[in-house]
Amino acid sequence: MTRTTVLSQTHLLSLPSTPPQCSELSTRFNEQGWYPLLKRCKSMEEFKQVHAHVLKLGFFCDSFCGSNLVATCALAKWGSMEYACSIFSRLRTW
Repeated sequence: MTRTTVLSQTHLLSLPSTPPQCSELSTRFNEQGWYPLLKRCKSMEEFKQVHAHVLKLGFFCDSFCGSNLVATCALAKWGSMEYACSIFSRLRTW
């Protein structure tokens, strides 16, 4: 059985050919992309990769996305409250 990591599944985070509105992006990728990847993170390294993709692709504009990043980082066994606070402090500027 081949083990896949969350990092090998980032192909799910590709942008569509016609860029939809932020809320439409958020809905699509909540169901298909970043959210399932976020929930499968097993380490801070994997979390930071998903966080980077979220920022790169512009999903951070959605409060659901930002709050889930903060909560996952703060509450996971492997998480970091300091890193979660740094994400939270940037939410106010978006």
